[in-house]
Amino acid sequence: PNSTSLGPESSKGRSKKDFFFVRRIDLNSTKDEEEGKEELEEKPMGVDASISKKYSKAGKKFVGCFKDKWDRDLKKGPRKFGYSIDSCAKACKGFIYFGIQSGSWCCCGNTYGKHGKANVTKCRNEKDEMLGGMFTNAIYEMTK
Repeated sequence: PNSTSLGPESSKGRSKKDFFFVRRIDLNSTKDEEEGKEELEEKPMGVDASISKKYSKAGKKFVGCFKDKWDRDLKKGPRKFGYSIDSCAKACKGFIYFGIQSGSWCCCGNTYGKHGKANVTKCRNEKDEMLGGMFTNAIYEMTK
């Protein structure tokens, strides 16, 4: 083999190349970073009512942030750009849920979440509005 033995480490089957890779990971992963990642993880929506309340509007309850793929989560509605939360809700009349993606792409459906949750920070824009992101839906429930 091309690898150089590292004495006692060789008994564990590690090469010099493996050693540097492992050390690099160990040095870059600190306890503070791990704690920060936990803080950024999204709490299940419905549990944290304060987030839902903050981003809900009259007749439109913010449910959470969910991943999307080309096999769309919400398959109905206009499915095009140019919508606000209010105009998307109007376009989705008759459906239970609507989603805003990438700032103004509107979609509708009666179920959501088939691709899983996304971190809520993926849906928030620089103006602190929940308008989704790239392949990330900000899901709202019609309440009226």
